[in-house]
Amino acid sequence: MADRPQDSNNQATAPFEEKRVVDYGHPIKPGMDLLISELKSLERAISRIQDRKDGQTSPDFHNFRPEHYLSKAGLMQRDNCSFEQFSELMRANFEMNSLAFLLEVLRPATRAMQMQEVARAKLGQLLHGLPQELLSETLHYACSDVFDLIKFSHVNRRFRQAALGVTSLWSRVSSDMSTELVRLCIERSGNASLHVVFNEGAKKYSCFDLGNIQSDDPKSDKIEARLKVKDFTVEVAKSSTRWKSIEFHMPYSVERVLYYDGTSHSLYLWLTGELRNLDLSRLESLSIKHQGCLPDRSDGDFVSSKEGVFSLMHFYASWEAPKLRSLSFTALIPAPIQGASIEELTLDIRADPDEMDFSVALQDLLGFLAATPSLHTLVLRSYYRGYKDGDQPLLFSPVVLENLKSLTLTVDEEPEIPGGDFLFTSFVASLRIPNLISLAVRIIAEDISSEEQRDVTELVNSLIPDLGVNPRLENLSVFVYVYDDEDKPTMSIPLEKYPSLQSLEISLDGKLSVTPGSTLHPKMKKSRSLKQITLDDCAFGVEEWISWIVGELRRGGNLEQLKVVLKGCEFTSERSLMELISPGRLEIEQHAGDGRNIMSE
Repeated sequence: MADRPQDSNNQATAPFEEKRVVDYGHPIKPGMDLLISELKSLERAISRIQDRKDGQTSPDFHNFRPEHYLSKAGLMQRDNCSFEQFSELMRANFEMNSLAFLLEVLRPATRAMQMQEVARAKLGQLLHGLPQELLSETLHYACSDVFDLIKFSHVNRRFRQAALGVTSLWSRVSSDMSTELVRLCIERSGNASLHVVFNEGAKKYSCFDLGNIQSDDPKSDKIEARLKVKDFTVEVAKSSTRWKSIEFHMPYSVERVLYYDGTSHSLYLWLTGELRNLDLSRLESLSIKHQGCLPDRSDGDFVSSKEGVFSLMHFYASWEAPKLRSLSFTALIPAPIQGASIEELTLDIRADPDEMDFSVALQDLLGFLAATPSLHTLVLRSYYRGYKDGDQPLLFSPVVLENLKSLTLTVDEEPEIPGGDFLFTSFVASLRIPNLISLAVRIIAEDISSEEQRDVTELVNSLIPDLGVNPRLENLSVFVYVYDDEDKPTMSIPLEKYPSLQSLEISLDGKLSVTPGSTLHPKMKKSRSLKQITLDDCAFGVEEWISWIVGELRRGGNLEQLKVVLKGCEFTSERSLMELISPGRLEIEQHAGDGRNIMSE
């Protein structure tokens, strides 16, 4: 039986966590108190029934309570009991046993809930005892946006002081916010750097709504008044010197021609006038997520050349941003920014073939790369093939990227594109990267049904740019994924081209093969540069390929420091692998839920 609730005096001196459980916890605790009270009532009823037995004068009656109190034997005694009394007694016994069983079930759940409440109370005490600086940092990591911050400010006065007093917590502003909240964030953030987000990807409006062109529609002013992006732009532009990063999520563009009074690129045109010649002395990162068509056709009513189109689309080209280092663009080719030293570019130019001229987009990208010699890291994702307007052949001029150290190319193969005869490999062939250190090539294909497509060796080689006479490549990663499980690709890697290779990673749900007569670069054999090989998800040819590369390295005496890691690969036996690689240098990992690693032991 649980203890009775404490009286008011005891409750006043009870620990904080216990008071919280009793007064403000889950309703299961009062429910148990009611059940206990009901049990005691049943006990008293049973006692009264026993006292009303006809045989009260029998010599055994006075010893009945001590010997048979609530025992099964005592309750089952029918001597000197009427049938009605016995039925009432059994019914009360059944109800009491049921309630007792329910209490046993509820006890662990109640204890767990009580412990949870106690933990919450202790957490509250811990937060309450933190120094103000640590409390502010805790809130900073606990809040995902300013709205969470406002919720925390309502806990108590100390939380409010921490939430409203730390400037860095108010430094992110978005066009989704009300104008009053944007002003509050800018004011509360003090002189901290700002993270600005134009979240307009789901919006629909035209240049009439933005005020680029005067409209005769009497409702246009009402529409214009509802556009928060206008007020947002005005507010954040006042603090442009504090911008650290800025993101633009642009509305969908439905046309490849730029019209002054159209709806397709109205926000670009409006921002060109509103955000021109800004002083962005703190800006480090710029991101633009474009949707839909690229304006690569110049038959509009006020733009007669592609340069004119870009001058209106690239509203950021006139910014003064000496600290700008990182760009992230989607479905839009960036323009060079005067005075900026761009070191990182993440670009995704996958778009519907009808929405862009693939060759023009790649040519514009080469122009940007040529004008950005400071580029250090390039992450590029594209379709393998696309449309090209016109029948004239197009040849790209070579572009040398002296400072590029890291390159990641992800290519999506779309074989169902009819007429998509312009290949991404034409762009790769024009690149000259003599100082490249890390290269990652990733191929994602729908299917490779034909025999010619199943061997992806040539495809992989066509996506490796020209690394010069003396390649400095140290890290090479090749990933090939085919959606159709029935199609298993085959691939071989030409390692004779890379004398300084230190790390090799291959992910291939297919067969890893060895080209007859292939070998390693002589310098690699002698310099002991190759330190680790990682094979991931390779289905066939693992042992043969490892045997080949081990034999090549053994001839040069470069096998002692090589580590081989196998992740989810198929092979005949682990013992055969240990004959090639010492157990201390061999690591085998099995993917979760994957029992196919060893075909037979």
